[in-house]
Amino acid sequence: MKNHRIEVTHPDGGQPLGWLIKDSIQNGLCFGGCRMTPTVTEDEVAELAQAMSWKLGCHGMPVGGAKAGIRVDPKSRDAPELIGHFARGIAAELAHDTVIGKDMGATDELLDGLYAEAGVQQLGIVGVPGVQRLRDLPGYVPHMTGRGVTFAISAG
Repeated sequence: MKNHRIEVTHPDGGQPLGWLIKDSIQNGLCFGGCRMTPTVTEDEVAELAQAMSWKLGCHGMPVGGAKAGIRVDPKSRDAPELIGHFARGIAAELAHDTVIGKDMGATDELLDGLYAEAGVQQLGIVGVPGVQRLRDLPGYVPHMTGRGVTFAISAG
C-alpha cells in the first residue's frame, strides 16, 4: 500500500478535522507522529508521512512511515473532544497496522487520550510485553527529532 489517506471530518460539519496518511507499510506496520495545530493541511501531512518512510528506512527500521494531522489548537478547551472524535475515526487503523506518536502540538496527555478514545493501546499491535506506550520503551529518548536536528547543525 502506498499513500493510503483517511480523512476525518469535523463533528460540526463537512470540513476536514484531520488526516491519517500511511505512506508505506513494511512488515505489516507503519509509524509516525500526530501533529496537532489549527493550520495543518492534508498536503503537509502527506509530505511528513513520506519523510517518515525515508527517516525510518535510513535508520534501518523494518516498518513503514505514516503521519497524522489534526486541525486543533491543543490548548483549547474543546481539544480533547475533537481529538477523541478524530481517534474514533482512525481507531481501526490503530488497531491494525499504524502506531502514531507525538509531533508538534501533541502532549503525552493528549496522545494518551487519543488512544483511550480509540480503545487501543499505543503499542498494542506491536506486542512488546509490559510496554504500552512508545515513551515506556527501554532506550526511548524524548524529543529525538529535535535532538537530531541540533546534532546535525552542530556537526555541520
